[in-house]
Amino acid sequence: MEPVRGENPWGRRTIFLDRVDSTNSRLIELARSGVPEGTVLVAEQQTAGRGRQGRSWYSPPGGLWMSLLLRPPAGFVLPGGLPLLAGLAVACALEECLGISPGLKWPNDILLGEGKAGGILVEAGEEGGGRFVVVGIGLNVAVEEFPAELDNTAVSLELDSSRGWRRALLRVLLRRFRLLYLELLKKGSLAGLLGEYSRRSVTLGRLVVVSTPSGAWRGKAVGLTPAGELIVEDAAGIQRTVCSGEVSIRPAKKEPEG
Repeated sequence: MEPVRGENPWGRRTIFLDRVDSTNSRLIELARSGVPEGTVLVAEQQTAGRGRQGRSWYSPPGGLWMSLLLRPPAGFVLPGGLPLLAGLAVACALEECLGISPGLKWPNDILLGEGKAGGILVEAGEEGGGRFVVVGIGLNVAVEEFPAELDNTAVSLELDSSRGWRRALLRVLLRRFRLLYLELLKKGSLAGLLGEYSRRSVTLGRLVVVSTPSGAWRGKAVGLTPAGELIVEDAAGIQRTVCSGEVSIRPAKKEPEG
């Protein structure tokens, strides 16, 4: 794949690999060697793709497996809502480029109907006294088959991988991400983007289970903070802020028949 050209400086250095353990892991190595912000690494497949909380990520040929390097200013608080921003950029790019309107599950899942079509993994590091962030994005664009353990949860966008979708999607995604990121840096929070994110959210307004190392509890997802944290109202009516942990959506109760 050639570098993604155009007005956007991101993607002008695009590294394409046929096979890699993890695009995030490899780009973290490159970040520590001093490659510039906006460097993009794309792989045809990952042999050890990673998701949140140490989970593995199935990454065969037929997907968009990529990572983007950011070097945020010193005052930027990490992760600073970047998983939500990346999800919003993906949703906007899929709508613009492919006419697909995915749902966003807090904080990092891309859904198509009830199935998971993609995810975000944001990792931070340091190099030479400076900080960097690697934003990993995985999309099941044209994955033809999933292992048995993912059959009921993962879905593909089911596009013909021979139609050149990847370069166009990558270009639009990088442009969308950069515009959102610059707005985030300018305003210092996600406040100006929360309306657009909320419109695509499949978490807000739903009953959820929040699982943390200290235990699990239930409530209703009622909002987001300007930092991208989830606000959940528990059974006692107390609103609690969730910044980490696992959040699962409880199935909606079916109305009795008759």
